[in-house]
Amino acid sequence: KITVPLTFGLAYGILIHHLPTSAQQTQRWEYQCMEPSGIKLTAMGKIHNSFNDLRVPNSQQEIPSSQNVYPGTPILLPNIKQLSGKVEEKNFSIVCP
Repeated sequence: KITVPLTFGLAYGILIHHLPTSAQQTQRWEYQCMEPSGIKLTAMGKIHNSFNDLRVPNSQQEIPSSQNVYPGTPILLPNIKQLSGKVEEKNFSIVCP
């Protein structure tokens, strides 16, 4: 008879996405041109902003076509000086010097 120590574990994880009440939900965003080059997107409201159809005009550089930007967690897109797309179904275009 052979005895072997046996360890058994069970783990799980959950993510809870808490939203404020409808009256307190605000969406606002801003961008910042970073030096030497790049664009930082920041959600300034109380809930995330959905960016879709993202494109870098006049460039071969590829970026994800969709991004969610959450309050307190800005996204830096390095080596990009122009960006266009939609945020919450509204068109936008950014051109940095």
